[in-house]
Amino acid sequence: MGLFCDLLPPDVWRRCKDHLRCLKCTKRYSDWRSLRKHMNFFCQVEPLYPCPYCPHRARISTLLKYHIVREHLTCTSAGKTRTGYVTKIEEQLASEHAGRSTTFVCPKCGKAYTRKASLQRHLSTGCGTPPMFYCNVCGYRTSRKDILLRHMRHVHSRAQI
Repeated sequence: MGLFCDLLPPDVWRRCKDHLRCLKCTKRYSDWRSLRKHMNFFCQVEPLYPCPYCPHRARISTLLKYHIVREHLTCTSAGKTRTGYVTKIEEQLASEHAGRSTTFVCPKCGKAYTRKASLQRHLSTGCGTPPMFYCNVCGYRTSRKDILLRHMRHVHSRAQI
């Protein structure tokens, strides 16, 4: 039948795999998933996602992100190539190029962070508000539940909890 060639024994599969062809462009595939992906996302599908930096267009938003990272956001500091999602690169470029000496300072309390995302998290968790979570073993207080849970794991043994 040709749709499940990848489940057949190798000698039969070699003859069967040629039957997995795209009906639009006659490109051949050795497994059904690859053919289906090709037909749904790539074959004769107009690219919907334009690159803001060059004429390139991508058919999938993830592929556009990879293109931007690969082609437009290359960090050459210390001979290293930077890869990753665009948002992560944009947030971390300043601190990487300055050897992590760049700090992001909270305008409310003056606490400094090496990453912009850390400062944003600090501000969003209510800087300046009194701590709402407290440790019933030692009285430690914090405004974030995840920090209290980390405190309990690292400071107090299971026997004390």
